[in-house]
Amino acid sequence: MFAGGSVGGAGAIPPTTTPRNEPALDELVTAKAALDAALPKPSQPAAPGPGGGAAPPPGGAAVKPRLTALAVRPGTFRARRGAHISYTLTAPARVRFTLERLLPGHRRGGRCRAGGRGPRCVRSVRVTGSFSHTGRAGANRLRLPAKLAGRRLKAGRYRLVATPAGGAARRAAFKIR
Repeated sequence: MFAGGSVGGAGAIPPTTTPRNEPALDELVTAKAALDAALPKPSQPAAPGPGGGAAPPPGGAAVKPRLTALAVRPGTFRARRGAHISYTLTAPARVRFTLERLLPGHRRGGRCRAGGRGPRCVRSVRVTGSFSHTGRAGANRLRLPAKLAGRRLKAGRYRLVATPAGGAARRAAFKIR
């Protein structure tokens, strides 16, 4: 409430004094100086590492690589023509690629299963084999192999799963005609 009993609005008069329980200005300055002295000083910005890039964080801990913009182009292709995989990394890392075949199924017992009756769903079956690529920080591109574990990929729908070492997996779907 303001002077005169009003709550606010037109004609409101702000208080002219501060409450008595607020510390004096010189006490606040003294307390801030004591806190500043007790806290550790912020470290200086890291000098550039070899190759001109930023140096790794102190303590030897490397930055976790993050994989983004994963794509298979073209999204639909003939097995003979092949496709390219493109992705972006925030830091250099070894990336492991696996494939899952997307097949029709029926929902039973809360899961998508092969055959049977029930509502239709899409189940994923892991394709045997995998391949790796050493990616650099920034944009990367490589060719999708026609064979995995010595077996040619059949026509159908697939999901590519890319997992950088120490990072989270990303997925991209494609189709082979």
